[in-house]
Amino acid sequence: MPRPLRRALGASGLLLLALGAPGCTVFTDYNETTAEARGAFVAGDFDRALAAYEEHLEDANDGLLYHLEGGLVAHVGGRWDRSIALLKVAYDRIDRYQDGALQGAGDVARAVGSVLVNEKTLPYVGETFEQVLLQGYQARNRFLAGQRDAVLPEVLRTYDIQRRAREIFEAELEATERAARDEGDQVDQDGVVREMRRTYDYGDLTGAESVFEIRWLRYLDAWLREATSTRQEDYNAAWIDLQFVADVFGHVPFVQRDLVRMQAASGDGAGAREAAQRFGLRPLPRDAGSVAVFFECGLAPRKRQVKVLLPTYRGVAAIAMPRYEAVPNPATGVVLELGGERAQTVVLSDVEAIAFRYHRDRLPLLIAKQIIRLAVKVAIQVGGDAALRNNAGRDGWLAGAAFSVGMSIWNVVSEQADLRAWRTLPQTLQATRVYVPAGTYPARLVLVGRGGGKLAEVDLGTITVAAGKHRMINARSLGARLFAQVPAEPYDGRGAPAGAAREDLRRPDAQGPGGARGPGEARTPPAEAPPAEAPPAPETTDHPGPQ
Repeated sequence: MPRPLRRALGASGLLLLALGAPGCTVFTDYNETTAEARGAFVAGDFDRALAAYEEHLEDANDGLLYHLEGGLVAHVGGRWDRSIALLKVAYDRIDRYQDGALQGAGDVARAVGSVLVNEKTLPYVGETFEQVLLQGYQARNRFLAGQRDAVLPEVLRTYDIQRRAREIFEAELEATERAARDEGDQVDQDGVVREMRRTYDYGDLTGAESVFEIRWLRYLDAWLREATSTRQEDYNAAWIDLQFVADVFGHVPFVQRDLVRMQAASGDGAGAREAAQRFGLRPLPRDAGSVAVFFECGLAPRKRQVKVLLPTYRGVAAIAMPRYEAVPNPATGVVLELGGERAQTVVLSDVEAIAFRYHRDRLPLLIAKQIIRLAVKVAIQVGGDAALRNNAGRDGWLAGAAFSVGMSIWNVVSEQADLRAWRTLPQTLQATRVYVPAGTYPARLVLVGRGGGKLAEVDLGTITVAAGKHRMINARSLGARLFAQVPAEPYDGRGAPAGAAREDLRRPDAQGPGGARGPGEARTPPAEAPPAEAPPAPETTDHPGPQ
């Protein structure tokens, strides 16, 4: 059998394998499939959004994504136990994928078939920054749900995911580039490189973080270590994380304060006093505690398809690329009003910029995969054409030409960009922190728009601050709407928050003690005291000295 015909038949077999794979999604668009669920989420109808995502948890190719989406919806809606369960399944799947990838395991035939058709024929395993951010949500879930002993194990998994993701990328890039060199002799490689570089030109990304340098996560890790542990090694680790954050945000007052406090807690009192003087920090009262806001603003970028036609030896083929594009967001941050104190959140990490840089940094791998896919499709076209011309008698030329035309049409139609992404992630990750003397304070969050005006507000009732204790406010904006929760603490008095009212969170226009509320003005009703059997949080130690 002639070599071109063997190549054509072999590639055609892989094509049929890819098309016959369970859950094949060659011509589906995840964004369209999930539009209704995402619309409910943006509208604040978290119950409906969660139910819609949970209908597809067993999807063969997109099951991981549905667990991630549902887990985040449950998190924003204050259903932390449900979020923990969904994100645990997601983590377990990512863990199995990373282990298998590092050991060279996997279904090779399906992997080749995905290259032949498009990436959507493989189960979604998450972009690296999505895998990492998953653990940030899970660690906060544990804290918000009162499962304080389980917080640090979730934090440590973040670093493990990052390490393994880097190893997988390096190994995949080496193998894919080698295959592209072997298979790309019939492809206009320069044309592919030129088009893809043009598509992934996201402009100036000088300040964009890589997936291995997400400072918001490092700040969250440091805060959680201090809030849940009394071990010296955890304070040391928190100080290291804060130093990393301070490399960029050393001018931010709450970062300065935290850096000095953890330096003192780590045993470097002299260095802490020197840093406090350098920053111009005033000493805190010895009975001071703190309230931190961890705020997620807007929606992460979505993917759209860019398709470019390229000529081949026997017709035409196409390359289809997913390109991230921003989702409009009217909000810029929130202001915490705690008693007489006011503090606005600071953008510690820009998920949109991280996604753009992630795509740009993976460009060599994406180019290599595209070259392989084009080469295989061209091989089918050229091999089938040659075989028919040489073996079909008088009608060989006509049969070959018809085959080339049919394959050109198929190559263009079947080339579909993989537009799957964790769409409910936020656009930016922000934080702020306020230190005040022990006491009970009225608290409010105000959502600020791009012009500096108020878009929405959440009245948090009163918040009790205890000496040496650290509270978290969990907040998210969706459009011009604001949602927030304050987990209960054992030292809360009557009238202190016992977690945000879920009914109000799901329906920001619901009726409540404050009367009717217009769109975007979600106010939580006064919460009752926590039940007597509420589990106590682990004791933490305040660290006297430089503050």
